[in-house]
Amino acid sequence: MAKRFVDEISILAEIQNHHPDISFGWGYVHLMLFSHDEQKITQRDLVLANAISNID
Repeated sequence: MAKRFVDEISILAEIQNHHPDISFGWGYVHLMLFSHDEQKITQRDLVLANAISNID
């Protein structure tokens, strides 16, 4: 289940060309959304977070 979720996130990240740091294991996923180029959380992070929140 965690891998499937990561796969869905990967698709969204590719579409938006904005890639979170992801780690996952058996039954968990850890994401870090942060715009490294701007050294802060930006609108791109919020847009991707919202899209991830809508994954079924």
